[in-house]
Amino acid sequence: MKAYHQGQLDFCCAIYAFINALKLVAGFGLADGRRILGETLREISARPALWEPFLDNNTDHYWVVRYLLGRYCRSGRFACRAAFLPQAPLDGAERRELRRQREQGEHSLKLYGATDHELGIWLGLHTPEELDLDTLERDILYRRESGEAGQSGQPGRMCPSERELRWPMEELWPLLQSWLPLRRLFGGLSGFGPPGAPGGEGGQQTRCLLLRFHRYLYMETLPVVSHWSTGREFAGDVLHLFDCTADKEAIHSLSFRETAASPAQLGAGRLLQLEPDSLVFIEKV
Repeated sequence: MKAYHQGQLDFCCAIYAFINALKLVAGFGLADGRRILGETLREISARPALWEPFLDNNTDHYWVVRYLLGRYCRSGRFACRAAFLPQAPLDGAERRELRRQREQGEHSLKLYGATDHELGIWLGLHTPEELDLDTLERDILYRRESGEAGQSGQPGRMCPSERELRWPMEELWPLLQSWLPLRRLFGGLSGFGPPGAPGGEGGQQTRCLLLRFHRYLYMETLPVVSHWSTGREFAGDVLHLFDCTADKEAIHSLSFRETAASPAQLGAGRLLQLEPDSLVFIEKV
């Protein structure tokens, strides 16, 4: 019999994933993380219409992620730009135009993205917008009164739905690989490339991902785990996570072969689902 470890009984993984993302790109300490966690919980708990779904909604915290991005990444020490996944991959005409520009030396964008700032331009990186929790609370109260809030009473997802994001794994995975640093086989734990590469200079990581994934059991229709985490780097086709979970059986990496982009792609060999509409591309300014 094992004791529950701290954090195992709550749904705060989205906050921890955000804090770990800032730790990767801004390098702050324990006091900063505790401050952000405390301030976030105080802000949400002061609004009952938000606090109740936060406690009960099993990590469906898209609005929490938006709130954190807007509050802590706009200026100062933690200034970052962020982008969400485009609705669909580049279509044939767009790729042909980019290929023409690249051949003529006008553009270095690769098929699925770039290894420099042009990838950020294509994603539409911007200073995160502030999310007003008072307005969000009024919105959910209105929808409850009008019967539009749904059974869970969850605040709006505030991002595209999974059905709207048409990204097969074969297109999604190379894009993520273009964004994150690559792990080297030798020379320490990680190598973040030369100046100008996604990892930045001197080993300081400048890019990371926020993401939510689901873990299924074979032949089960509902996930046994739904979890927010931080994408740190790639080793081959394996995405390594910078994760808050202390459980030895926790998922700390996602491989291309074992991960699906939608429930329809799940099967005996693929029991992990990366949720495309949860992806947030973060870059330190």
